[in-house]
Amino acid sequence: MKQLLLWLRIIRPQTLFASLCPVTVGLLIARKSIAYAGIQGNSTAVLTMICALSLQILSNLNAVQTNKDG
Repeated sequence: MKQLLLWLRIIRPQTLFASLCPVTVGLLIARKSIAYAGIQGNSTAVLTMICALSLQILSNLNAVQTNKDG
């Protein structure tokens, strides 16, 4: 249980919302301004959000490691 709490603290879930906001706004603007591609568009949106979350988590992990080393 302690390991899980440690990982949750390192990942910093409170910052994940901040990484999804600009992606969501961009996807909504793109959906309104171009012809929406149906299922392919939905899968692209989900993959874009997964990538944004992954990059934010990796950034948080890198920040923890950098602070630990320096």
